[in-house]
Amino acid sequence: MRIFPILLLATTQAFSGVKVGEPAPAIELDALLPTQSATNARLTALAGKAVVLEFWTTWCGPCYFAIPHLNQLAEQFRDKPIRFLSITDEELPSVEGFLKKRPISGWVGIDRKNTLHKAYGFESVPVTVLIDSEGRVAAISHPAALEAHHLEDLLAGRPVKIPPLEEVTDMSLSRDGAGTGAAPLVDFLIRPSTTKEMSMSSNKTRFQVKGVTVGWLLAGAYNLPQDRVIGDTADDPTRYDVSLVVPRAKGESLHDLLPGLVCTAFGLKVTRQTRDTDVLILKAPHGKPEALRETSTPGKQLWTSQNHEVHIVDFPVSVLASVVQATIHKNVIDETGIQGKYDFDFTIDAKNPNSVLDVVRKYGFAIEVDIRPLEFLVLSKIQ
Repeated sequence: MRIFPILLLATTQAFSGVKVGEPAPAIELDALLPTQSATNARLTALAGKAVVLEFWTTWCGPCYFAIPHLNQLAEQFRDKPIRFLSITDEELPSVEGFLKKRPISGWVGIDRKNTLHKAYGFESVPVTVLIDSEGRVAAISHPAALEAHHLEDLLAGRPVKIPPLEEVTDMSLSRDGAGTGAAPLVDFLIRPSTTKEMSMSSNKTRFQVKGVTVGWLLAGAYNLPQDRVIGDTADDPTRYDVSLVVPRAKGESLHDLLPGLVCTAFGLKVTRQTRDTDVLILKAPHGKPEALRETSTPGKQLWTSQNHEVHIVDFPVSVLASVVQATIHKNVIDETGIQGKYDFDFTIDAKNPNSVLDVVRKYGFAIEVDIRPLEFLVLSKIQ
C-alpha cells in the first residue's frame, strides 16, 4: 500500500450528507474540460460506467499534491469503464490557467454555484467519491487513500474497503494521553460551569476562572467594571469556566489575547461608547490606610467568593471598587491613588448588599457621589 504524506490530510473536515449506498446526486455543471458539452458529465450520460468524483480547488495545497496520484490512476484505468471527474466552483479562466501548469488527466467540471458540493454536505476539500456503474455512492474518502485495488473492486461490483473520510482525516487533538507530544504553547478552554460560586487565579502566564458570566468575563478582558458591559448576552446568567494558559507569555501578552478569544467563542462584536453616568468615587482622604495589608504572596493572584465571604490575594486597591460595584450594581471609580498589591478578607451581609460600603469604610476609605463621563462596552451578536 502506498504511503501518502500527512500534508495531504490538512484541509478536509467531517461532513453530513449523502451516505455510502445511497443514489449519487445529479451532476449538473456549468462547463466541462477538455471543452465539450457539460451534459456529457451527467450520470445519465455516464450510465454503465463507474465514476471517481473529486472535489478540489486550485488554491488547496492537499488538492494540488493529490493530482499526480490521481493522474497515475487515470492512466492505469484509461481502458476501463471508469471516468475521472474533478469538480471545482472556481471561474473557468482561472481553472484553465491552472491546468496549463498542472494538467489533470480526467475531466474537470465547473460548478459555479457549488451545487454538487452542497448536495453531498462536504465542508471542505479535497474529497473523493466513488460512484458505481448503477449510480450509487460506493465510498467517500480522501484522494491520498485511494488505491488501484479500490477501483478494481468498484468495477467488479465488490464492496470498496477504503478508509472513510473521517478516519483518514482525523484532526482531533487531545490534551492528555499517550502521543500528545509536548505541552501546548497556547491552551484555551471555555465551557459551561457546574458551580455558581466564582473563583479566579491568574499570573502572567495563566488566567483561570470558574463560575462567571459572559458579562463578567468581558468586563475583565477589557478591564472595565461589569455594569459598564451592555447589549447582547451582557445580562445572560449562564456561568462558565475559563482557562487560558500561555507558558511563554511575557508582560501583558496573555491579557491582550483574552478579549479576542472570548468574543470569538461567543460570536460577539464589541464597540465602545462614552456616557455621562451617576457614579460612586472611592477616596482615601487620609492617604494610605493603616488597615491595608500588603500581599503575602506576590505574583500569585487569587480571588474567591463563597457564601458571601470574600478572599482576595495580590490585587490593587481598585479591586474594592470592583467588589462594591458588583454587589450594589452602581458604577464605582477608584481615585485613591494608592499603588501596590494587597490582600483582603471580609464578609458581606447577604440580606444587606449596602453592607459592602461599611467594609470599605473599615479599611479606611470614603465613598462620594458624582457624575462622570464613563466608557461602556456595547456587545452585539455577529450575524
